[in-house]
Amino acid sequence: ETSDEEDGEDSSTGPMTPQFGPGLGRLVASSGEMSERTLGTLDAREVVEYAVYLGIDVASEGGLLWIAEEGMRAGLPEGYTEHLDDDGTPYYVHDQTGTSSWEHPLDQHYRALVARHRAEAALARGDTGGAGAA
Repeated sequence: ETSDEEDGEDSSTGPMTPQFGPGLGRLVASSGEMSERTLGTLDAREVVEYAVYLGIDVASEGGLLWIAEEGMRAGLPEGYTEHLDDDGTPYYVHDQTGTSSWEHPLDQHYRALVARHRAEAALARGDTGGAGAA
């Protein structure tokens, strides 16, 4: 259950610009606690949107969609909490450092996983030209 009403979070403590809109696989309880991005049944549209966010070309790299599914099911790493800004947009705070980000703490891990699998596929095809430098 979510609402648009304020949850008591001070938006000035959150990051400046969201990079990944709310509701794309990140379900937030009205208390501000994350439901661990664990969705009983993932919405195919949201999986595709998250895949695109990770840099997957869904038309030519459909075999990498499992990475987006895995990412959407991943919970928060230990030491992170999810909060809502005044508009209900989630952001993430590292409890020990106090740093915050609009991006889920594991998104970079899943982007790296995409890059690794893309590079492995290129090597398997014998494609050595422009396999994507990070």
